[in-house]
Amino acid sequence: MACWSLLIFVCGFQDAARTARDHFERAQSAQRSGELETAEKEYLAFLKLAPKSAEAYSNLGVIYARQSRFDEAIKAYEQALQLNPSLTPIYLNLGIVYYRAENFAAAVSPLEKFLASAPGNYQARLLLGLSYARAEKYSEAAPHLEKSLATKPDDLSAQFALAKVYLKLNRVAESRAMLEQLIVGNPQSAEVHLLLGHAHLSSASYPNAVESFNRALRLNPQTLTAHYGLATAYHKQGQNDQALAECGKELEMNQQDAEANWLMGTLLELRGELDVAAKRLQTAIRVRPDFASAWRLLGKISFRQGRFAEAEKQTLKALEFESEDEGHRFLLGQIYQRQGRKALAAAEFEKVKTIKERKRAKEAEGLKQIPK
Repeated sequence: MACWSLLIFVCGFQDAARTARDHFERAQSAQRSGELETAEKEYLAFLKLAPKSAEAYSNLGVIYARQSRFDEAIKAYEQALQLNPSLTPIYLNLGIVYYRAENFAAAVSPLEKFLASAPGNYQARLLLGLSYARAEKYSEAAPHLEKSLATKPDDLSAQFALAKVYLKLNRVAESRAMLEQLIVGNPQSAEVHLLLGHAHLSSASYPNAVESFNRALRLNPQTLTAHYGLATAYHKQGQNDQALAECGKELEMNQQDAEANWLMGTLLELRGELDVAAKRLQTAIRVRPDFASAWRLLGKISFRQGRFAEAEKQTLKALEFESEDEGHRFLLGQIYQRQGRKALAAAEFEKVKTIKERKRAKEAEGLKQIPK
């Protein structure tokens, strides 16, 4: 009797294994033929019988990714890696899915892990640089994008991304040089002209900035931040009426743009329209709670209106995000002075003096490094 039971068990096991193999083979065949729904069903049927197959989960991830079902693809790839962490190509697939899902910060870790095992892989290197850039980690993005361009100097996506990264890192001359090269090959690209406009802004070349932003808008009237760039350039040249008009155009396209609301608040404060300016600044802060310049200007408005306790809170909020800003410190000193808190005021003015001295020393040290 025991022999019969063992025989039945072995036969049943063999049947289940054969059935599982049939599901897997049908899944692979359907996947190769592009019949993704059939392939998904067959892989899921296979996994019911063989739930610890990393390969099946990985293939499911590919199917979900091809259908832009990113959450399901991520779960499938992560399950595959949990079952077999040595399947390093899955890290690349996982990074790609996170990138396509615009979860750029999450794309970084799997791409780093894949590159550790395949440092010469161009796709992973470029994608990692782009992920860092889109996650606003510009210092980390630059070396990966530079290595990508060293391998393929004509890659437009890498050139454009690196030019933008250089601009964000205040490496303005390098950014502008790259953008001017890009314009030669892409004269009708609104985005290249837009970035060049921002590069001109960063180097205080305001007439050139105006020209580049206007060119971007002629090519694409819906180019975001171009009107804001124009507003900034006009404001820097003392043309505040034109700046207000351009701010208004930017906010027509995006009412929640933090920088445009802040700049409009700045311009309205200069005109003495304090209540309207404060509303713009409050919008900017709702969008970006760490917007130190908006907090300070809100504090300045409260100060001008004699609401010193409120001004103090708002200015302290600015200092929470930028503790070494001399403008924030000076305003706080003024507030304390008007409140009769002389010792605190004196302490803030002394901090302003210290910050200025540190800046001068740093600038002097930088000048020493310049070859004569």
